[in-house]
Amino acid sequence: MNQPERSSNNPLPPPGISFENVPHLHEKGGMRDFSTEALSAREAYQLLISTIVPRPIAFVSTVGEEGLTNAAPFSFFTALNAQPMFIAFSIISPKGKKKDTLRNIEWAQDFVVNMVDETLADPMNATAFNFPPEISELEFLGIQTVKSLIVKAPRIESSPVQMECKLISLMPLTEEVTLIIGKVLHVHVRESLFTEDGKINQNELKVIGAMGGNRYCCVENTFELKRPEIKL
Repeated sequence: MNQPERSSNNPLPPPGISFENVPHLHEKGGMRDFSTEALSAREAYQLLISTIVPRPIAFVSTVGEEGLTNAAPFSFFTALNAQPMFIAFSIISPKGKKKDTLRNIEWAQDFVVNMVDETLADPMNATAFNFPPEISELEFLGIQTVKSLIVKAPRIESSPVQMECKLISLMPLTEEVTLIIGKVLHVHVRESLFTEDGKINQNELKVIGAMGGNRYCCVENTFELKRPEIKL
């Protein structure tokens, strides 16, 4: 698969919908204010994904009761705690029709979060297609997997970091949105990412982030800020 095209030297037009005709208030200070209750579902979604950026991508692999494997990307994803290690992501099921990922997690009570680097971008994006339940995205697209050490769900072999997770909580937020909280039981990190002194080289990790619309970003330009010592 080809690496994603980068547009830093040739900026693309802003993605998503225009907010020009969306009800809002103009206040002093140059801010445009929106009441979330006045937004349609589409407007609220576009506002959220266009402003909370970049978002890490959880490429979640699962297995169902019949042994069929599944993989899907989720960018409403974050870490919750280090020890015990908890992560969370949300699944949106349009019109209440459960996604394969949700059904599989309900059955298996586990899943794997695979981090997405630049080389995995195209395969990850392809799994976002609405495949019928009887087709495994992983098998159809030729995405290689390896057996997990603890959980039933497989790991995606080319992912630089793979987290085997046990389901802790499956919390419906609305009729269409379910929050998944998992406890990370085992973490696999690509050997080549470690420096000679045993640290993880984030510059070589090359994970991508989700932006608004169909846009993604590569983590390249970083800077350091040391926490100040402030005497009160």
